[in-house]
Amino acid sequence: MLGFDVSIDRVRLQTTAGMRRRFRRQISTANGTAEGPLQKVIKETIKSLGASSIKDMGKIMGFLKQKYSDNIDFSKANIIIKGLLN
Repeated sequence: MLGFDVSIDRVRLQTTAGMRRRFRRQISTANGTAEGPLQKVIKETIKSLGASSIKDMGKIMGFLKQKYSDNIDFSKANIIIKGLLN
């Protein structure tokens, strides 16, 4: 019984650490420190649409959904767009 409890705690710690790493990667990507292909596409879209504020987010998301609907994780795109427009 003791071994079982220890293994559950170890899994919880590993899962929590993995979640922290993923969250840090999302934040660093949103802040522009690690520019990936998604961020490049979003920057090009913002520039081509002339978007300048968070109010233009609907236009940006609409364009991305039309052009890249199967290829983009829109939850990540949302974070990046907010980071770039603020």
